[in-house]
Amino acid sequence: MGKYVNAAPKASSEIEMVSSIGYDLNSAISDIVDNSIHAITSKRPKKPFIRINLLPNSDNPSLSILDNGIGMEKLELQDSMRIGCKNPNDERDSGDLGRFGSGLKTASFSQAEILSVLSKRSESISGAKFDKKRIIEKDSWDLEVLDQNDIKTYDELGKLEKLESGTLVIWQNLSRYNPEDSSHQDVEKKLNSDIVDLKKHLSHFFHRFMSG
Repeated sequence: MGKYVNAAPKASSEIEMVSSIGYDLNSAISDIVDNSIHAITSKRPKKPFIRINLLPNSDNPSLSILDNGIGMEKLELQDSMRIGCKNPNDERDSGDLGRFGSGLKTASFSQAEILSVLSKRSESISGAKFDKKRIIEKDSWDLEVLDQNDIKTYDELGKLEKLESGTLVIWQNLSRYNPEDSSHQDVEKKLNSDIVDLKKHLSHFFHRFMSG
């Protein structure tokens, strides 16, 4: 009888495959919004919201998505950051839109080099970060579990702190706004155009949620 060897995929190749899945900006953001709607449905706050900020920066535009849903505790957050964190055969509740548990990662890496997630539940804020460059260099799915000093460096932390619970997804180093390929004016123009397109897209696909 032959022997078994570990044939797990190479992280450096897998991250490139994940990044190349056919998302555009609108569909990638929609995947994150799907997760936020599920988190809100699980909690049912009196005034549910999902706030999307596309922030211009001359060197590194970033995008954030904040919801006031149920949030995640530390270990739950770490588990949610793994590729394929859900079994598609497991029973799901009616509000759960994700089957394989990969949407957050595939959507994020299709657009950004760095994915950070901060989440609050039970008065505690946890954080975790993936850096595509490190994954490729180390050939390992190294997840950085953020300590409180790391968490305090995020500009939008204050918005999460004010909530009873919620989750903040942050994309940094968005490839579509690479300043090496475009001037600052070109980046600003593309940002403004993307904001207009995104509003139209979200109002079309999420009109029931947006109307309350």
